[in-house]
Amino acid sequence: MSSPQVQEVLTEWETRVAEWDPQADLERRVAAHRQRMANLREQGREVPASEEEPNDLRPGPAMDQNRPGNCYASMLGPLEGLHVKGVLFHQGYNNCFRGTQGAIMYRHVFPEMIRSWRSAFDDPQLPFGIISLCTEGAVQTLENYTEMMSNAGPYVREAQYQTFLELRQAGDANVGYVSTYDLRRRWYHPQLKIPAGERIARWALATQYGYDQQLQWKPPLLQEMQVEEGKIVLRFDDPVSAVDDGSPMLGFAIADEDRVFHPATASHLISGQDAAGREQTDPRTVVLQSRLVTQPKHYRYAWGRSPLGNVQAGRNSDIPLATQRSDDWPLEDIPAGILGETAPTLLSREQQRTVRTALQRIDLHRRRAEAEAVLQSSAE
Repeated sequence: MSSPQVQEVLTEWETRVAEWDPQADLERRVAAHRQRMANLREQGREVPASEEEPNDLRPGPAMDQNRPGNCYASMLGPLEGLHVKGVLFHQGYNNCFRGTQGAIMYRHVFPEMIRSWRSAFDDPQLPFGIISLCTEGAVQTLENYTEMMSNAGPYVREAQYQTFLELRQAGDANVGYVSTYDLRRRWYHPQLKIPAGERIARWALATQYGYDQQLQWKPPLLQEMQVEEGKIVLRFDDPVSAVDDGSPMLGFAIADEDRVFHPATASHLISGQDAAGREQTDPRTVVLQSRLVTQPKHYRYAWGRSPLGNVQAGRNSDIPLATQRSDDWPLEDIPAGILGETAPTLLSREQQRTVRTALQRIDLHRRRAEAEAVLQSSAE
């Protein structure tokens, strides 16, 4: 694959393998062992009789599970030629450590991985169900909304969704996708496994076992986006609504060219009136607005590692709207200009703190503006 991001990773690993010195590694481990034993003796503690001095030469990076190709060779390779009914896939977090470039690489590699697995199992139409990246860490709220957008997780989640869309639009009837960001936990793996399993099971039952009339699984798909004066209008192929708990639709954000995102008020398009003069709305069309973004250019939805987002397919279906966006702005350059005219492709810890501080100021500015609006309204 000619992707620069992929080639960079391959080159890094080739260098690590070539530079590995097993004898030097053994000497370092022997020295560390002897030092630890000496420390135990000095402290008057018992030295374990069964703990022997290292004497093995380790393979090093060549056999590291994260080296490209190693997981496939050791886990999938031995199963080549086996006939399986389908695949349920959940993975991806390690790519977050490389920021936007890691997500770009994931987007390049993921569809190729699906094709390689189908080839390994001698089935070019092998059903492949994608379970999106799970949540981790602090929850995004309306108070910390912009700060929590600065995370590589949603970029990987978007790459998974874009892969699904690409294959589906190419006519692949055997690829599925479900979101799990609302099944939040602070750790890296889904701990609410039953509802996540039920969602992907609906896809399998509907597409592989003939229950397509009884079960709904597909997330609402964006059909059209229009940028109008002061608002963005999104049209989906199916009705969308908030989770049925009385809340408005939450999780959308909009920004103009300064790349400063603010939570958007989301409402269904008013399409007319009925015979009694009551407003009629289009449940497939959502209008996004914010008093802090007067000329919006782009939108994002459920954009955080543990995102705020309660929009799902209509009819209380338990099918979340997928993480998505209309911009192509990199994680490292939002807001625009914080790190200069040209932001680095991977942020240092100090640069991350600089960006996070800027985002915190944006959240504070928004909360102040909202408070002032409430006070002004009360005074009137």
